[in-house]
Amino acid sequence: MACTLCDPLRSIRQFHVRSFSGSALQAHIWMYDYEDSRDFLRRAKYGGEPIHYAHHKDLLAQAISSWCDIDSTFLATYVPTIVSHVRARGRDHAEILSKQVARYLGIPHEAALLATHSQAQARAGIQQRRRNPHYVCASSMTGRTIILLDDIATTRTSLVSAADALKKVGAREVIGVTYAYRYKK
Repeated sequence: MACTLCDPLRSIRQFHVRSFSGSALQAHIWMYDYEDSRDFLRRAKYGGEPIHYAHHKDLLAQAISSWCDIDSTFLATYVPTIVSHVRARGRDHAEILSKQVARYLGIPHEAALLATHSQAQARAGIQQRRRNPHYVCASSMTGRTIILLDDIATTRTSLVSAADALKKVGAREVIGVTYAYRYKK
């Protein structure tokens, strides 16, 4: 693979983990600071170039497998985007990412969650971001360890809300994984 956009990011080759107690989200693993990966994320998500997600799937998978032992209880899913964005873009970028990472890890993938909110997170203020995302899961996740993927986390509210929905249907653990993290104050 030779990609002038992705190769400089791939050279960073580090990942970060934050563990949580008392939350439905046990941990958040991410690879890049938002500022370092802004162009990559914009082109992959909004620019119609989702191929860039594939350029990083191996690094995300390596970060996951170096932090936890993958076994038969693992399942990959994603934080779904709102329906209006899927219609406008023709795809759910997080679903693309999730399928690629699951395939690379050799674990099952399921579109387990449904977004029940209709307002986008991207341009919302911090208070609205914390109130906005809501998800439901219709499948049983009893005893499963869920790898919950998304492209970026700012407040982690979407990850936590999605993790709550997964825990309500029996997930044992939920580990959030994103390309980038950017905390908005």
